[in-house]
Amino acid sequence: MAQMSKEKLERRLVREARSVIRETEKVLKKHGHDLPTSLTDNLGGHLEALRAARSEQDGEALRRELEAIDRLSEDHLSEIHRSAAGEYAEAIVIALAIALVLRTFVVEAFKIPSSSMIPTLEIGDHIFVNKILFGLRIPGTDTKFFTFRGPHRGEVVVFKSPCEPGEDFIKRVIAVAGDTVEVRCGIVYVNGEPIDQVLADRSFEYWDRNGPGGPWESEEASIYAETTNGKTYHTVHNVMRPESDAERAGHGDATYEELRGALDFPMHNPPDFRCQGPDQRTDEIIAEGQSRVEPSIPEKTVHAGVCGPQMRYVVPDGYFFAMGDNREHSSDSRVWGPVPLEYLRGKALFIWASWADHPGDEGVPFLGTRLRLERSGEIIY
Repeated sequence: MAQMSKEKLERRLVREARSVIRETEKVLKKHGHDLPTSLTDNLGGHLEALRAARSEQDGEALRRELEAIDRLSEDHLSEIHRSAAGEYAEAIVIALAIALVLRTFVVEAFKIPSSSMIPTLEIGDHIFVNKILFGLRIPGTDTKFFTFRGPHRGEVVVFKSPCEPGEDFIKRVIAVAGDTVEVRCGIVYVNGEPIDQVLADRSFEYWDRNGPGGPWESEEASIYAETTNGKTYHTVHNVMRPESDAERAGHGDATYEELRGALDFPMHNPPDFRCQGPDQRTDEIIAEGQSRVEPSIPEKTVHAGVCGPQMRYVVPDGYFFAMGDNREHSSDSRVWGPVPLEYLRGKALFIWASWADHPGDEGVPFLGTRLRLERSGEIIY
């Protein structure tokens, strides 16, 4: 019986020795360069002796070496922990540095605060933006030191607000340098051609709020499918917007004023671009943006009154013209003019999460708001 107990004890010592060898080797490999040489040499010597005792199944030697390694570990545990803590701190610093570089140059998250891009983007959508596509920027400045390409028509982009320092806007690129733009009866003409569009829904309802934290209100509108550069997206318009050429031709100027609100473009010759509040653009930028108009190209079917060809705007070099998809409720290039290319932040990629708390929302309850699962992962066109 005593013989069996001794054999069990020795087997247990052999298993313990295997575990201690493995752990000690791991410690020496990861932290040996930060530990005193005397400690690593001592541990290494006992480790070799423990391997030999295990190989020879020498119970006395196994116990002796295990106890020696255990004493060394206890006596110098604080040094090993300090080394491990330093390694973890270094890993955290590296991870934070990588995250900062990615956020500064590659990808950044943005939250949608307003309804200007409905139905493409809704209040409470959280999106990722590709920041490297339009150029690497020196942090804290508008200076770019490398550019892959400029914006394309139809892309949804984020850019520095011309009118609100420190704020970013998100809109759709309607025209680029050298293009002409005009909006008549809610229809956008680029280079003399109307953007391809089809009425999708005459009675579209969405929720909006008057400023951050303001009360939610239900809005009615018509929705159109527009196609630019092979990409189809939807735009929102006044429910009374005339749909056909016949409808447009049949409206007199007074009725048209009621239909179009105040955002057809250009309304002035030259357009009078202004910010309602602060304007961070230089006088030269403002002047350059306001100076480019020319007569519209006559069409085969000439619409009546202000719905017909008049003046069109020419986008200057180094700029792009942006509009919100919610055409009746968007402050954009029709109001404050073209956007300098150096203001570009990036191209919208996809919605990674969406929260809302308006009365009509049917999302999953989540921390006092609602999570709209169906919008998560949605690609932005």
